[in-house]
Order: sequence, then C-alpha cells, then structure tokens
Amino acid sequence: MARKVAHLIRKGGVSLPFITRRMLAASAFLAASMAVHAQASKPVPEQARFSKKLQLERPAAIPGNVLKLLLSSKEGKEGMARATSAQKQTPAQMFRASEIHLRAADETDLVVEGISPMASGDHEWFWIVRPAGKKPKIILFAGGSSLEVQDSRTNSYRDINSVWSSPKETLASIYKFDGRKYTFRKVVSRKKR
Repeated sequence: MARKVAHLIRKGGVSLPFITRRMLAASAFLAASMAVHAQASKPVPEQARFSKKLQLERPAAIPGNVLKLLLSSKEGKEGMARATSAQKQTPAQMFRASEIHLRAADETDLVVEGISPMASGDHEWFWIVRPAGKKPKIILFAGGSSLEVQDSRTNSYRDINSVWSSPKETLASIYKFDGRKYTFRKVVSRKKR
C-alpha cells in the first residue's frame, strides 16, 4: 500500500487531502489500539476486605502443604478438636482462600478464612500464608469480623487491619510486617453512635 501511494505521489495522481485522510485514519487506528492495550494491561484492583459476609473475588484452592500447615497451628488444632467426624475426613472444607499480593505482583500469597469450627463464637479466624506455593509459612493469624489489607506498607509489605465490631464500638487491630512476620502494633477504637 505504501509503495502504491508513493508511486501515485510521484506521478502526481494523489492529492494531498487523500494522503492526509489516510495518515489521519492510520494514526486514529494506532491511538485506539494503544488505548485498548493500556486499559487491558492495567492491573485489576485486588480484593482488600475479607469476611464471611463477602464473596471471594480470587478464590484459590488450598495446596496440601498449606492445609497441613494450617491444621498444625494452635488454632487449627483447636478447630479440629471441635470438628465433627465428617469435617475431620475433609478438613479443606473448613477453610476458604483467596490470592493476594502483599509485596509484589509476581509473589502470590493467600488469605485463608476459617469456616466453623475453624472460627470462634463471636469472630472469624484469618491466616496469611506466604508464599502460596513452596515452603509456605503462616506470617499472620488474626481474629475479627473482617480482615482488611491496606495500601500503606511497612518493610515493603502491605499493612493489615483486623476489625471486630459490636453494637457499641468497632476495634481495629493494626499489624505491620517486621521483616519475617506481621506483628501487632496497636488497637484503634471507634465508638458507634
């Protein structure tokens, strides 16, 4: 096509408006293609709040080594002691997990929520496991009505709040990464009106 247009220009057979229209059309097509590509390559916002009342946006299967790790934790043992015979036969059904990225987009971690009996009477249990694959470690266990992953960071990892609500107040426990695991920093209390 370019050769044909160049040949016609040399012969004087193509007007300047013809070339301008073609160039504008090609430029518009290129700009539209770049805009679509830019929109497609933007990362999808990640779920930041977890609760039994909320659907998981990125559900994930719990690998066998992670399940074993959860069940060997103090809380996992406590939940198994309250589990029925059927639940003990299929312990993976007492958990649900979601992928999360606490440090970098190429590092997949898990937020794991306990399902009764892997919870307490007035709050849920949450585990943060990283990495999701080989050699996983529990880097946070927290209880609460919900777990919130923040945009703020400490030591390159996203900060985490565990929220517990009652009719009179809401308590948010704030956890920050110390280089090995998440550690409790403080509780913020908000009275309800």
